[in-house]
Amino acid sequence: MTTVATVTLRTLRCIRESDRAGTSHSEPYIWAALASAASNPLSFESTPQAGILADARYVIKSEMRAGESAAIPYPLNTLIASFAEGQTDRQMVLVVALWEQDDTPMAAVHAGYQAFLTELHAALGSNLLSLKAADPAGRAIIIDAIKKRVYDKVYAAERDHLSDWEKTQVYFGWLNLDDFMGTDYKLFENVAQGTFVLRVKGAAGDLIVGNIFSNQPTAVNPPVEYEIEGNLEVAIVDADPCQAQLDSVAAAQAAIESLQRLVVKLQEHLHLAPPQLTAAILAEIDDVRTHQIPAAQARLERARNTLRRCQLLSSTTPDEPGGANER
Repeated sequence: MTTVATVTLRTLRCIRESDRAGTSHSEPYIWAALASAASNPLSFESTPQAGILADARYVIKSEMRAGESAAIPYPLNTLIASFAEGQTDRQMVLVVALWEQDDTPMAAVHAGYQAFLTELHAALGSNLLSLKAADPAGRAIIIDAIKKRVYDKVYAAERDHLSDWEKTQVYFGWLNLDDFMGTDYKLFENVAQGTFVLRVKGAAGDLIVGNIFSNQPTAVNPPVEYEIEGNLEVAIVDADPCQAQLDSVAAAQAAIESLQRLVVKLQEHLHLAPPQLTAAILAEIDDVRTHQIPAAQARLERARNTLRRCQLLSSTTPDEPGGANER
């Protein structure tokens, strides 16, 4: 028997926001990861292991205002961990980072998202036991160190995927990069179902300048605050010998659906974008359609073939035709 723990991020609620120096509202998107560990035998896993790039900048709600809520869509909102029968000391940690969409090129966003998942996996793997054993003060120190470690990797990955011209635009303030608004986490020490709320507090990233005609102008980076409501469901199921292959097929299908949603979002963004961004958005749409979706479809077909082979082998016993005892 296998215990399956499903974390669902249901709703994003905006408590306080400010974007583009207070002249518009927010376009929030999230990066989420779930890590799990257990003993007997010792295991450590994190989900997702690799980023579905179409979800790297999926805006939950455009022009989101304080007091508004929005549902977080599937599969972006679903993270799953499983534990084998007999495993003890089961624990999970959920991490969600919140971003504000501005004008970071998609190639840089994709690189940052993968760096987030990779570095978070490494950081949590080396600190999960320490997090469980620490008191609140010690846990805060560990979390702050993990945040810095992961953010530094994300920042470096995104910077390295900017062209020299894009870096020049950033330097002169002509290219407004996406803003990191904050992060929160939830440690599930006893994997038991229930509801939870994550609270993300940070800064908007866009300065609001006041008193510009006085001798003492002011510059304020306004605070932002969001809440994410979610729940954990736990179920015990019969172990399928091809579960890993089934999961691979489901992930491949989700990747294609996410890429299709990305095309729709880019087309919506194209209608609202300034002329200087039109060519870049069209290039992104073309890349998704001509390269990313075909590659994802090929991965899905490979996953389906692997699943079919697994199901064929698992349905053949030594006493059945085609089994190991047949001569």
